[in-house]
Amino acid sequence: MKNYFERRQNPDRRAQKILEGGKYLAMGSRSRPRRAADRAKAYRIDIHGQKTMFMVILILILSIADAVFTLNILNQGARELNPIMNYFIAR
Repeated sequence: MKNYFERRQNPDRRAQKILEGGKYLAMGSRSRPRRAADRAKAYRIDIHGQKTMFMVILILILSIADAVFTLNILNQGARELNPIMNYFIAR
């Protein structure tokens, strides 16, 4: 086996623990694939567009509002017609 000279100045970034890359933990760094061949198949991104994040937050707020209103109506004597939710509420 030949002994090759290491030309890299910085340590190998792949050898770091996941939490040491904390600058990307909150924001992420990948908004789209770099290569055209990667775009042809399923890929994973870290950063989403503003419209997507707005829709996600809106759906969460509406879901919470639905749960609050449903519990308020149930406390006033109504009954849940959805059999699956009725099972969980009754517990």
